[in-house]
Amino acid sequence: MSDIDKSGTRQLGRNVATSWLSHIVFIVLGFLMPRIIDNSLGQVALGVWDFGWTIVNYLSLAMVGIGSSINRYVARYRAANDVEKLSSTVSSVVAVQLSIATAVAIATIVLARVVPDQMDDQLGQFADDAGDVLFYLGLSLAVQMAFDASRGILTGCHRWTSYNAINAGGYAVTAFAMIAVLMTGGGLGGMAMVFFWFTLGTELLRAIYAVKACPEIMYRIGLVNWRDVRKVVAFGMKNVLIYVPRIVVQQSVSIAIVGVLGPAMLATMARPLALAGHLATVVNKFSYVLTPTAGSLQGAGRNEDLRSFAFGAMRAGWILAALPCAYLFVLGDKVVDLWMGADYANWRLMAVLAAGYLIPTATSAVLTILAGVNEHGRVAKLSLQLSIVTLLVALPLIYTFGLTLEVAAFIIVLPSNIGIGLVSIVVGCKVLNISAREYVVRVVSQPLSVAIVCAIALWVVRAYGPESSWQMLLIGAVVQLVIVLLLLQSDVKEALRSLKK
Repeated sequence: MSDIDKSGTRQLGRNVATSWLSHIVFIVLGFLMPRIIDNSLGQVALGVWDFGWTIVNYLSLAMVGIGSSINRYVARYRAANDVEKLSSTVSSVVAVQLSIATAVAIATIVLARVVPDQMDDQLGQFADDAGDVLFYLGLSLAVQMAFDASRGILTGCHRWTSYNAINAGGYAVTAFAMIAVLMTGGGLGGMAMVFFWFTLGTELLRAIYAVKACPEIMYRIGLVNWRDVRKVVAFGMKNVLIYVPRIVVQQSVSIAIVGVLGPAMLATMARPLALAGHLATVVNKFSYVLTPTAGSLQGAGRNEDLRSFAFGAMRAGWILAALPCAYLFVLGDKVVDLWMGADYANWRLMAVLAAGYLIPTATSAVLTILAGVNEHGRVAKLSLQLSIVTLLVALPLIYTFGLTLEVAAFIIVLPSNIGIGLVSIVVGCKVLNISAREYVVRVVSQPLSVAIVCAIALWVVRAYGPESSWQMLLIGAVVQLVIVLLLLQSDVKEALRSLKK
């Protein structure tokens, strides 16, 4: 196989396309599941389910980014045909991940008993269900941690089709099994138990495919060494520290909402967050593909190709983020109304989240390229420092204005805009030798201008269009599509040509 094949540049369009296609499954079922839980068990139960995931997301920090970051080393060492380093690094990662998974499983057992007792008043009749949800979701996370190296191996080998097929297929089967349990009276605990067993099956299947994708890897205890452990832990910690502010702040705010406003209000907050999260994931599906490619280009010494590659990727990131953010900023509450009903729709809440997700989502491309060339450490350090500042700012806000959903949303998006967004732009431009003028002119100006035009047009649709949510959303989508086709013709044609390759 040639170096260009091992870099993944030839398959980049196909990899992004399959990532997006697979995520459609997550979007569809992500819309379906909350509605079914709300209809079957009520808004409070949905909030308890969201609360369980909030606690589990805290535990996910223990992953320290080791398993997923292995894709950089797999891509790098395969490009250099260094089987010895490839095998020792992967073996070391697996050993560390198994140790972390064991610790998370123990922590899960403890939390499943302690948290429901401590929050009995807030959880009410769902306290026992909350314990079951925490137990099974936490064990599912432990299983994912134990097998997380398989993800990095598949993506490092640029086997995105297999990776995405397993993700989408596994989640689809799991979701339908959970729905069946819920419809037959299994409740929240039954859903969580089904999620655990199907997660275990999905991870076993992923591990089998990883072995087939990269058969040259030797998994041996004797290959585990502290040098590789320190290397992957240091690299993984940089990834984790970048996202610590968003995870810690968001989950802390979610717990505060349950404690002050109740689980039902967390369910109201979680739906707009889910919309914004799906937008971020769609862009991240594109950005995540860039990490092993950037690592391969750097490993092959193709620095000029790397810089050119970065320009195109960063501009694409802004286009992919700015246009949906404009749509959600103006009409996001109508989406929630059509999805969950009027009780969940809140324009101000959705507007804060849509605006707040723009910069961090648009700049995810430069962040993953920095990870590919192992230069994301500076972003990580600054991001962690800013998380502390954010919490110090958040406390007076809550004290002054009270804990409303809008205040909570502002607190959630603040660290991401500064730590992940602005800092990654500054660091990325410096590392890639891109001037501020080049970044504004070649990357940001056109996507942002088109998004502003779209937002103005959508406001006109909102003000003078039909009152029906679905009709307004449909007209708004058509209007935005026409504007995009008129103003971004060359970009659309280039993207279609890329995906056909």
